[in-house]
Amino acid sequence: VPSVFATMITAVQTRKCDVIISSMDVRVDREAQIDQLGYLVTQAALLFQYGSGKSYGMQSPVTDPLSLCGHSIAAEIGSQGLDQIKAWDQLCTAAGKPTIVETDVQDNAVQYQLLISGKVQAAIGGPEPASYYALQHPGTIVAGPTYSFVLEGIGFKQGSTVLENAILAVLNSMKADGTLLKIMEKYGDTALGIPSSFQLNTPISKDETTGEPTPPS
Repeated sequence: VPSVFATMITAVQTRKCDVIISSMDVRVDREAQIDQLGYLVTQAALLFQYGSGKSYGMQSPVTDPLSLCGHSIAAEIGSQGLDQIKAWDQLCTAAGKPTIVETDVQDNAVQYQLLISGKVQAAIGGPEPASYYALQHPGTIVAGPTYSFVLEGIGFKQGSTVLENAILAVLNSMKADGTLLKIMEKYGDTALGIPSSFQLNTPISKDETTGEPTPPS
């Protein structure tokens, strides 16, 4: 069921779909609305126009957010990416530098199309689609640095115990026979991205207000 990211939680709550799997990171505010089964530890990534200074002088992980001041960045509505842009922009304002131009999009693919066409200078997304689009458009865009750990989760309507247990069993089976790692490696991930255990509604520290959980060991 193709959906707009910002409405996926409502869709699963109202049974328009049974499961959300769309690079949705586990967050306190989301755990209050849906059940989330953490299945992948990854890092949020930036994607840049090719030849634009290759990440504007930033290193990976991001060590100088001020290098983004005055540039345009696209992110998906409802995603953590928009929160991150606002946090970086506050740093720009405090430092007396030009603000970041934020572009909100409803679909993950749209932000990359804006980047490819040169309408924005950077886009925020998971490293898997970022690397994929960079490979599909060599010489046009390049995968930039990662900037934070993210625990991605599969979403369910709260109390969907039978379905949750079924998917948990499949994840454990795929981990045990190597299928999960093969899928991850296809998109540039490694075994480090597989949590030591798959947990439903992973506890998140109350101090982690940005929604970025500490990655499981």
